[in-house]
Amino acid sequence: MGFFRRLLGLGKKDSAKAVDRSGDLSPREELLIEVAAVLYSLPFVLGVSRTANGYGVDYRVNGAFTRMNLESLFLATREMTPEERAHHVRQFFTALTMPAPLPDLWEDVRENVLPVIRPASFGPQVSREESNAVVARRPIPCLRVMLLVELPESTLHVRHENLAEWKISEEEAFQAAFANLARLVDPGIDARQTQKSPGLPVMFPDVYESSRLLHPGFLASSVAKVRGRPVISIPARTTLLVMGDESHDLVNQLCAHGQREFESNPHCISPALYTLDDAGRVVPYLRPGTDELAVRVRQGHALFALREYELQQKSLEAWHEAEGVDTLLSDFTLHNRHTDGYPLAWTMWVKDKDLLLPEADLVSIHDDEGAPFIVPFPLARRLAPECFELVPDLWPTRYRTVAWPEPQVVEQLRAATVDLATFEVE
Repeated sequence: MGFFRRLLGLGKKDSAKAVDRSGDLSPREELLIEVAAVLYSLPFVLGVSRTANGYGVDYRVNGAFTRMNLESLFLATREMTPEERAHHVRQFFTALTMPAPLPDLWEDVRENVLPVIRPASFGPQVSREESNAVVARRPIPCLRVMLLVELPESTLHVRHENLAEWKISEEEAFQAAFANLARLVDPGIDARQTQKSPGLPVMFPDVYESSRLLHPGFLASSVAKVRGRPVISIPARTTLLVMGDESHDLVNQLCAHGQREFESNPHCISPALYTLDDAGRVVPYLRPGTDELAVRVRQGHALFALREYELQQKSLEAWHEAEGVDTLLSDFTLHNRHTDGYPLAWTMWVKDKDLLLPEADLVSIHDDEGAPFIVPFPLARRLAPECFELVPDLWPTRYRTVAWPEPQVVEQLRAATVDLATFEVE
């Protein structure tokens, strides 16, 4: 393994992060070396190197750049024996770089396709084209609903090219997937069996339980079993919790549980809470005001968005560097107000700059007529709609700045400057 240690920059004695107190490589670095060795052994894989910032690897498959974060893989394999880990790593990257083909006929796939919900950042980010080649819907901020096919030896995500080959529409594929999910478990039976006492969370522990977040009618059937407005947590793939918000203590506990599960589970989805709107659609669960519980609930959404935008930005920077694109990426910055901890997300809009702006609460506007000022980002888009262009292939959402507002609009925006000490998101 000496070659791979040198390749990944782990041969230097002063590499404090790479070694433990005994002088041996840490488990994280051992995995990194093992991944590099496996990748180099696979056909069509070239240019393996450690990610410049963060814990991961960069490599090329058939000329396409891929950046793979290894945090989830480390969590998934840390309790395995060396032999089990080696087998898992080889299987994982073999399936990733040389996926088995899906059957040619829809009839051979139909009963094995299922819907799964994943973070927007899920999967290796090869290119913008590749990241959008997988069939996915975007019903909730920072989340995607994808179609997964279970094969005897592996699972594969359905791509648009597969639908074209099968000669079916995206709607037909999703209808079949949700019909298959409904047959796995009777949600009514599960809810009755796991509901211990009225007012306590309804738990659905199963490998596809998080998928039920968007199953038609499923959550509506749980509303009568909880007290208050339904609150939903999907911190990981195997966990879905439904409870009512009548008890503030239970909502607080659900926030804490969701955050812990999200941070520790290698198959995490979201630390945020969700609910149903008046039409029965799943939407982010938020509470008005700035009390402790409202702040904690909002914090879950803000931290999730921060994570997804940071991962998206790393991918965009790699893609832009590979393609020679000069567009600048405006940061998604999170600030917790020191008086009450209220989270405020903001970004920056600079005159005469070609920028990609994330969807934030606030935007700091920098022109050449005075000091920067901060306004609600939704207000800026309403007052100057011609200045922003939604980038349809990016998720989470980003807007490209294509113009600068007229002087009178700039003055309207300046007059709407917010007081950060008292501002609340609409």
